[in-house]
Amino acid sequence: MEEERWRSLRNKLSTTFTSGKMKIMFPTIVEVSKRFSETFGEIAKLDNSVVEIKELLARFTTDVIGTCAFGIECNSLKNPDAEFRTKGRQLLTEPRHNFLITGLIFAFPSIARKLHARIIPDHIHNFFMRVVKDTVEYREKNNIVKNDF
Repeated sequence: MEEERWRSLRNKLSTTFTSGKMKIMFPTIVEVSKRFSETFGEIAKLDNSVVEIKELLARFTTDVIGTCAFGIECNSLKNPDAEFRTKGRQLLTEPRHNFLITGLIFAFPSIARKLHARIIPDHIHNFFMRVVKDTVEYREKNNIVKNDF
């Protein structure tokens, strides 16, 4: 059963990451890169400024993911406290379970699914699901077609 589920998922995802799709998204990534460069320049011009490059690159990555994968402008380069950035940070730093439970979820995924056990905390899961749902509804309502995931 797990092999069939994986095969189906792999087939769906492999069409998402084709070279053609990446080529289409390249201009979007370039645009976010320009905003990164502008933000970096603004920070560098400040007197006695120290550039936290790890945080700045995390915000850049957030904007690229938001734009390419979710089709939204996160604007975390200009606003480090943007909700998409905050939830993304929580996704990576806020464990839902201890290591033992997390290990069991990975070791026994079919049982975890039956128990509705997730690695991601509910409030973070719900946020990203709402973002996707709202984006799809908005695009359908306004006949918007974009070249993103």
